[in-house]
Amino acid sequence: MTDQRLTAWSIDRRLEGHPTRTNINVAFVDGAYAMRIAQLRDTFPPHRHDSDESWFVYKGRMRVDSEIGSVEVGAGEGVVIPAGVRHSPTCLEPDTTVLIINRKGQRTLPDDHAEFVAAGATDIDDPEVYR
Repeated sequence: MTDQRLTAWSIDRRLEGHPTRTNINVAFVDGAYAMRIAQLRDTFPPHRHDSDESWFVYKGRMRVDSEIGSVEVGAGEGVVIPAGVRHSPTCLEPDTTVLIINRKGQRTLPDDHAEFVAAGATDIDDPEVYR
């Protein structure tokens, strides 16, 4: 039998001490899906992924502009971005915080790699994550 446990986590506590645009993996589901949290700022450069991505706004407000339309979402709302769709999220309120769900190991394909790196996104694994 594997080592099983229930692990509670807090979005606000996990984000403490991390700069904006730090994507923190807080849980993995069925070994195939990652749940990440992040605090947003400004507009993130256009990019796409090789699998679906879902965003849920915990607090604040954001907009996702894409090649298939634009949508604004606020606290308690979410959006699914289909695989391969070019998109660019924009933070509309300070301290906007989101939960992002995607396939573990999802590839990000930026339009402009240098602009993407300069935007400062960082991915980290939280040491408390149940794998």
